[in-house]
Amino acid sequence: RARFSLPAKEGSCQRGLRPLTPSACSQRLGTLSTMASGKHTIMLMQTGTNNSSRTFREYDSPNQALTSIIKMYEGRLKELNPGVPNISYDISDLFAYIDSLQDLAVLVFDAKSLKYDPFPKDWIKQ
Repeated sequence: RARFSLPAKEGSCQRGLRPLTPSACSQRLGTLSTMASGKHTIMLMQTGTNNSSRTFREYDSPNQALTSIIKMYEGRLKELNPGVPNISYDISDLFAYIDSLQDLAVLVFDAKSLKYDPFPKDWIKQ
C-alpha cells in the first residue's frame, strides 16, 4: 500500500515515505490524469448537509480539478492537526475524504458533442 507524506514545510518529508504531489495522486487516481488537458471542467461540491455549503469551481482541465481536491484535503488535514509538523496519509485516506463530502461531481466539456459530461465521486476515485 503506497504511503504519502504531507510535509508541513516545503522540501521536508518523512524518511521512507514518498512525498505527495498532485501528479503522484493524479497517476494513482488514473482516469483524470489520462484525460487531455485543456478540457474546461466544473467541479460541483457540497461539503455538508446544509444546502448553503454547495459551491462550484471552474478549471481548465480535469487534472486541475483533481489537484484542487487534493489541496482541499491537505488543507483540511492541516486544520485538524495544526501542531503536527509532518502529516502522513495514503490514497485510502484521500478516498475516505472524498466519500465524506455530501456531494461531489465533475463536469468535463466534450468539444465534439458541445456538452458537459458528468462524472460522480466513484469515477474520480478510479
